Amino acid sequence: MLSAGELAAMRAELALSLPDLCTRQVRTLTRDGYGGDAESWASTPNVPCRLQSVQRQAALGPAGSQWVAVTVWQLVIRHDQAMAVGNRVALGGSTYEIVAVADAHSERLARVCDLRRVD
Repeated sequence: MLSAGELAAMRAELALSLPDLCTRQVRTLTRDGYGGDAESWASTPNVPCRLQSVQRQAALGPAGSQWVAVTVWQLVIRHDQAMAVGNRVALGGSTYEIVAVADAHSERLARVCDLRRVD
């Protein structure tokens, strides 16, 4: 088990390795006056991050007859940053949807999010 000082030092070192800034976008719904909802995305201040492509996998295309390559993206952010499934992240002119957040482990150094590109 790491001491509190060791864990803090490792987290500080990891924070220095996050070269990019991303903007977290949170979905909000407002009534549109016609019985439906209008969707908008509220942005939060930029947070340091690292975006990485971790693997390519095959998946059936829309018609089910073709295999297409799918890029799996991961976002690494500081351990104390708020991210949730369904939020979006804007980075480098692209937008990604958060599909999973892996943060249920002990002595977490960072929060890792699986992303799907939406634009």
